[in-house]
Amino acid sequence: MKLKKWISFMIIFAFVLCTTNSSYAASPKGTIPIILKMNDYYVAYTYPKVPYIDRQNRLMLPLRAAGELLGASVTYDPASRSAVITQNDNLVKIQVGSHIAVVNGEKVEMDTQPVMEKGYMIIPARILFDAFAYKVTLNHHVVTLKDDRMLRQGLLKYLLDDDRVAISRTLNQVAFEPLYYTLSTSISKNMTHFNFDFTARNITGTDIPQGEENLSTMIYFDEGGLFDIPYTSVDIKDRSRPAVKKDAIFSRHIEDSGHVLTTKPNMLRYILISGRTITPDN
Repeated sequence: MKLKKWISFMIIFAFVLCTTNSSYAASPKGTIPIILKMNDYYVAYTYPKVPYIDRQNRLMLPLRAAGELLGASVTYDPASRSAVITQNDNLVKIQVGSHIAVVNGEKVEMDTQPVMEKGYMIIPARILFDAFAYKVTLNHHVVTLKDDRMLRQGLLKYLLDDDRVAISRTLNQVAFEPLYYTLSTSISKNMTHFNFDFTARNITGTDIPQGEENLSTMIYFDEGGLFDIPYTSVDIKDRSRPAVKKDAIFSRHIEDSGHVLTTKPNMLRYILISGRTITPDN
């Protein structure tokens, strides 16, 4: 087969690390920058490693997370440390330590390679973006994709249904830009306990009235999830939603755990953040 080298058109990944005016560059020491957005959700955390930029300035994602986020099917062969990722009629085969991928039967040279982390395969996202024809842009420091095929597999299959209450009350889908976070986890009695602090900016260009802030999280474990749903009933009280000044940077703190009891550790798998405003609950 003819060896083909894909040269990424000049958009994203080299730019991500060298941008000096971005929130990525300005993230305080000890925090993790948020660098990936898919549809209306910022992808803050993926197991076992957060989205990151490698030494070749390429976005890297855990194999399983890449499949579920992109709406693709994934198989992994531990003997050869290789994986096959498919979506519709497109097939990508990659191997740990190799710069060569096979895309729909054709060899393609990558300028970075898959690696192993904690026994899990971490892969260059760009090869999948190109193979599956995803349009990718850079919004400030954030690698951004928008496509109806995404967020429809595995643990994320019912994401839009889990988030339907907030979606139905949306005023502005792009009111807040999450910037960075800190996360600590521990496991007790097979439940993952976590402390999550994240910081965002009001990007509406105006003050946001009390009751409209919906900088919310969708947190998924192996079993079950925790969803910041704007809902009030007789026995449930919605959280406080304070007014937010124009261009204000503010933080939220979440401390909780996966409440589903399992026979093995119920691991934290995803933290997604949406930055909407919503109609107040009167």
